[in-house]
Amino acid sequence: MLSIIKEQLQEYIPSIIGVKQSYAVLLPLIEVNGELHILYEVRASHISQPGDVAFPGGKIELGETSAEAAIRETEEELGISSHNIQLLGEMDQIISGSHLIQCFVGKISLTEEQDYTLNEEVARIFTQPLHYFQTHPPQYHELVMAPTLEDDFPYHLIQGGKDYSFRKHTRRIPFYQLDEHQTVLWGFTAELTQRFIELVT
Repeated sequence: MLSIIKEQLQEYIPSIIGVKQSYAVLLPLIEVNGELHILYEVRASHISQPGDVAFPGGKIELGETSAEAAIRETEEELGISSHNIQLLGEMDQIISGSHLIQCFVGKISLTEEQDYTLNEEVARIFTQPLHYFQTHPPQYHELVMAPTLEDDFPYHLIQGGKDYSFRKHTRRIPFYQLDEHQTVLWGFTAELTQRFIELVT
């Protein structure tokens, strides 16, 4: 039996338990007047999280790598060719519930707004200088997330029943107030931005 277990484990590729869907996003860098900027999208009003600031990205399709998904989604959402995207590397990952979000950093060679043909998911794009984030740290706010249990949850099978101390999860969420664009950067996009600034500063 031990030999069978060993053989199974040697061939097994570990994954994260509970993750049902994986996503990939690209943190796009572009050069504006000789200075590096981060490019952001504002989500269209008819899709989920309307008006939020986001990076290009989406679900990883069957048969493609996470890097390929990040590039494909960027091509589709910004209307550009992969030849204009130089992949620089992968950053940290975020787990949210049953979703895994992988983030890649890439340099886009196109510098003029007319070079982009936005698809229906994107209301507009804008850029923010890298140095802005290096000199303007985010404000943090805490969000407490507690489990919601259905009435048919089998409380009688666990120690303490309904009085069991279910763990609450507290997230520290960064917020950037981008006055020039009259918009707020927060949530996962802000977390990935802040992490990127930590890595390069």
